[in-house]
Amino acid sequence: MPDYMVPFEPIIQEDEEPFEMFQDLQQKYNEWVLQVLKYDTAGNLIDVLEKAVIKPALEKANQLLLKKKKAVRDRHVKDYLK
Repeated sequence: MPDYMVPFEPIIQEDEEPFEMFQDLQQKYNEWVLQVLKYDTAGNLIDVLEKAVIKPALEKANQLLLKKKKAVRDRHVKDYLK
């Protein structure tokens, strides 16, 4: 995830728990890992797919792209010439 800076959207059934190392993953890569989305039925998940999954993932992807663009800073030798 961090190599590509893409959001990770964890989705699990409400009676399930995230895999054991998920908390470590979320802590280490908190900028890329969104909150766990739990669902009760496949139908309900499909009904909110755009609002609860796609939109947050796209928003996070846009934030990451902006951050990536800002990460490249440069200097010029003229800044040091007098």
